[in-house]
Order: sequence, then structure tokens, then C-alpha cells
Amino acid sequence: MYSSSNSCRQCGAPLSVGLAKCQNCGAQVGTIFSEDAVPLESPKARHRQEVSQQADYYQLIEKAHDRANNSLILALASFFCPGAGFILCSVAVYFGYSALKKLKAFNIAEGRGSATAGVIVGAMGLLAQVFYTLYLISSGLPF
Repeated sequence: MYSSSNSCRQCGAPLSVGLAKCQNCGAQVGTIFSEDAVPLESPKARHRQEVSQQADYYQLIEKAHDRANNSLILALASFFCPGAGFILCSVAVYFGYSALKKLKAFNIAEGRGSATAGVIVGAMGLLAQVFYTLYLISSGLPF
């Protein structure tokens, strides 16, 4: 197959796809790629990959900040929801711990306070839920 867009620079003869030398004059027109050769990465592709990695990095940081804030909100809400507070506290502690771990891994200080507060207040809420349950059991009130 001949391609009309590819022609030899020396003689102008049409070139077949994948030829290294012109069939007409023998001039070097390109290289034949072997199956084992690793293609070179273009600067445009490299830039696109760097931008994608930066976007992933910022997305992970934003997710950690969201988890830290949600941890604190859930921990505080657990004090007002008897019974369901066990679940809210557990999720708050998990979110706070995972956010704290991610923020420490990326060495980001912003958001660590919210994550730590979420873990501590969540643990306190869990303790309050346990004492609330023990109070209900000891007072003889029906659940």
C-alpha cells in the first residue's frame, strides 16, 4: 500500500508504510520499529501524565480534608442520636483516622486538627453511648 502523504524527500516517490529506505533511490526515509523497541514518550504525553498525577494528588488531599470534616461532624452528631450514635461514632473514628493517615503520608498540616478532633470526639461519643446504654439497662427503662 502506498500513502500519498508520505513521499521520499530525495526523489518524491511514494513510500510504503514501515519502510526505512526509499525503494526508488535508496535514501534513508525513516526507521523500522521492532516489536521489542520501547517507544519514546513525547513531551506532550509526559506533560499530560504529570498533570494527571497532580490532579490525582490534589483529589486525594481534598478527599482527606472532606473526611476530616465529616469525621468531626459525625462525632458531634453522635451525642444527639442515642443508639444510632454507635454507628456514627465508629464511622467518625474511621474517617478521622483515615484522613489523618493520608494527610501525614503527604506531609500536609492543614486538616490534621479536624481529623484528630474527629477521632478524639468520636471516641468520647462512643464512650458516652456505652454509658448511656448502661444507664438505661441499670434504670430498668425499656429501650
